[in-house]
Amino acid sequence: VIFSGLAFYGLFGILVVAAGLLVEQPLLQLFRITNVSEVYFLVLLTCAITNIGAMLLSVFKGIQRMDTSNSIEVKMSLINVAGTIFFLEAGFGMFGLALNALINSVIALFLTGFTLKRVARKVSFGWNFDRGLLRDMFGYGFKISISRFGGLICFQADKLIVSRFVGLA
Repeated sequence: VIFSGLAFYGLFGILVVAAGLLVEQPLLQLFRITNVSEVYFLVLLTCAITNIGAMLLSVFKGIQRMDTSNSIEVKMSLINVAGTIFFLEAGFGMFGLALNALINSVIALFLTGFTLKRVARKVSFGWNFDRGLLRDMFGYGFKISISRFGGLICFQADKLIVSRFVGLA
């Protein structure tokens, strides 16, 4: 299951980054957003890595170890706050916030993976290919991802539409 989840979210992340890069210029032009190519790429990369970390974190919820899951989330919140303050105080602005998010997603991925190996010693990250399970997970994961994307559009579209006419700030 872990291998199938890693395979799915790894491939899905590559697709998200590729699709995001393909629609970057039309999307940014539509909403009159300029000079954010570096930030845009960092956000795409962060989304791809965050999905993998969230999948690993969900293992703790699946084995009823919410204490461990919550502990990781609290640690990551503190690191995120510290990074946000650091990058904003240093004058990095939006780029700093995007870089902070990327750094946090990488730290969360490694922290969650390390903790998972420590807490659930029987869990293996090895190559355990099960075609049927992988197909089922891709089918389910794809539907969930489409649902999340629809929710994102539904609940954030008003902000994008308003920013188109009055500016992003």
